[in-house]
Order: sequence, then C-alpha cells, then structure tokens
Amino acid sequence: MDGDWLGFSDKAFLVAGVANRRSVGYHVGKRLQEAGAEVAWVVHTEKRREELLERLRQEWEDARDLALRALPPARGRQRAGV
Repeated sequence: MDGDWLGFSDKAFLVAGVANRRSVGYHVGKRLQEAGAEVAWVVHTEKRREELLERLRQEWEDARDLALRALPPARGRQRAGV
C-alpha cells in the first residue's frame, strides 16, 4: 500500500496538542510528515516549543546520518564522520 493513500502529500496541516513524545498530536504530525505533508506544530508553552524543536532536530539528524551511511564513499576521498 502506498504511504500516501489519503493524498496528504504536498498539503499543509496544523497539529495541536503536542505535549511530549507520547502525545497523540506528536504521532499524528509525524505520520503526516511521513506521508509528505508540511506540518505546523502548535504547543502551549515556550518550554514545550524548545523540547519539540530539539526532538525534531535530533530525529532529522539521525535520519540524515543513516542516509549518509547508506551512500557509497566518493572516489578519491573519504567521507567525514563515517
């Protein structure tokens, strides 16, 4: 089954109720992103905003690192950090 069977790709969504990693809002937003949607996150406090930013940044860096490790090394030079 296609990952975007509801047609959410290239659409924008506002996701509220993101309290922590276990919240429904967080998981809804992550699934929308996986389907190719752009997500605007809404949080209640500045503290929650900082926590969400750090969590999303870390997840992006982890995914980027995995993608870089999957690439073959370039000829004549070694990839940094791998």
